[in-house]
Amino acid sequence: MPKTILTILSSSALFEAIAIRIYGVDRFCGDIESMIGFRPNIYWRICWKYISPIFLLGVVSSALYSSEGLTFHDYVFPEWATALGWVLSLSSVAAIPVMAATYWIQKWLTRDRTDVSSPKDFKRNSIQVGPQFNSGVFV
Repeated sequence: MPKTILTILSSSALFEAIAIRIYGVDRFCGDIESMIGFRPNIYWRICWKYISPIFLLGVVSSALYSSEGLTFHDYVFPEWATALGWVLSLSSVAAIPVMAATYWIQKWLTRDRTDVSSPKDFKRNSIQVGPQFNSGVFV
């Protein structure tokens, strides 16, 4: 698999790990419990909260740091072609942080600016997500 594709997939996985971290591992475990009937054990919570984001950040950083010019046999592609390839490749992943930043900026602009201190403030939301129970039956 080409190195660029691995970098893009790793970037996507990193954004997912960050999203789980922002959403909250406890809320995420509660959602999983509502789907499979039991909470994930401590191993998974530690992986989702600490190990995966750190590992994926290292993988993405090293891949971006060690990227070389693109070649095909003896032909070396020009820098503009390599840059265009990166832009096209990252365009599919770039929507994730762009939409997150847009959400936070909109929330910040519509609220009193003094009570917004971090993105963690936005995860506390009054909307209840997940299955609704009515006498033990999903509705």
